[in-house]
Amino acid sequence: MPATHHPPDLFALSDVRGPVLRPGDDGYDAEVAAFNLAARHAPDVVVGATGTADVVNLLRHGHTVPLG
Repeated sequence: MPATHHPPDLFALSDVRGPVLRPGDDGYDAEVAAFNLAARHAPDVVVGATGTADVVNLLRHGHTVPLG
């Protein structure tokens, strides 16, 4: 059975202070760049957390998002 894709609810991330980026946004590629350059990461949304509060908000949001 194929995974069901759920688009990100960006409104749910409105409490995040850091940038919330989607593919094509300025800064997206730099934010998803990793130490392992052999793998290309392409999440639907990436957040540049600016502090502990951002991380807490993202974990709360991530807990509610269904995984494919």
